[in-house]
Amino acid sequence: MPVQAAQWTEFLSCPVCYNEFDENVHKPISLGCSHTVCKTCLNKLHRKACPFDQTAINTDIDVLPINFALLQLVGAQVPDHQSIKLSNLGETKHYEVAKKCAEDLVLDLKPQSGDKGVASLNQSALSHPMQRKLVTLVNCQLVEEEGRVRAT
Repeated sequence: MPVQAAQWTEFLSCPVCYNEFDENVHKPISLGCSHTVCKTCLNKLHRKACPFDQTAINTDIDVLPINFALLQLVGAQVPDHQSIKLSNLGETKHYEVAKKCAEDLVLDLKPQSGDKGVASLNQSALSHPMQRKLVTLVNCQLVEEEGRVRAT
């Protein structure tokens, strides 16, 4: 029997503790390697590395921004603005533009009825493989250089 590919809705929960991402305890934090883990699990790591591919986390975990695009997908409350400080003003502006693009992209992936994980998406004729690719793009961590490279 062939192995079925993961559904894009599997990206809506932490792959370590399996809890759905939320704005309180299980805030989604995307890493430079494009894996996303809840902040609670990241803070419990013994090494500062991705628990899946062992990619080093070069940024302080408390500085890594919450993935608000993923929070939008799970229907969580998203604040209007979250400021992030990068090494220079130009990088900060580029990050803000890319973050806005990811959040806008999520609106095309979000279930119409607001139900979590429902397959009836805003019918933009996106195939399931395309949906997974777009969710992967939403998971890119734009603060770390590796994440920016993966997003391009």
